[in-house]
Amino acid sequence: MEGGSRAAPALRRRSPAPGAAPGAAAQAALRAQGAVHDDLTDELCEMASGLKRSAQAQAAGVRESLAVLAAVETSLEANVAGASRAADRAGELHRINRASCWQTCAVLTAVLLLTCWMVLLIRLNSNRLDPLLRKTG
Repeated sequence: MEGGSRAAPALRRRSPAPGAAPGAAAQAALRAQGAVHDDLTDELCEMASGLKRSAQAQAAGVRESLAVLAAVETSLEANVAGASRAADRAGELHRINRASCWQTCAVLTAVLLLTCWMVLLIRLNSNRLDPLLRKTG
């Protein structure tokens, strides 16, 4: 842009009348304008190449982000499937344990009833056993 500010006064001058032979001043102005044009063209090329590099870097970043996102999505789907299987297994174990709990309660009740029955029989028969125990002792 510096070249544009240097040549700005030359651009404001009036051009010679059509048909007049270009003089030294006109040729100098044309050369200055050509130099400004070349500078602007070079600067535009640099800006365009910078824009292209930036766009390519952004595209590469987007591709990397998409790859990471796809990997995370795959991992998340696997985790959800694993959690679903674990929940199903936990439900199955709960049903098994609930049935097992009732079976355990039934067995404990049977043992308690048999113990009570045995204590009752021992107390009822203790009167009959006392004379026998005294004779042997």
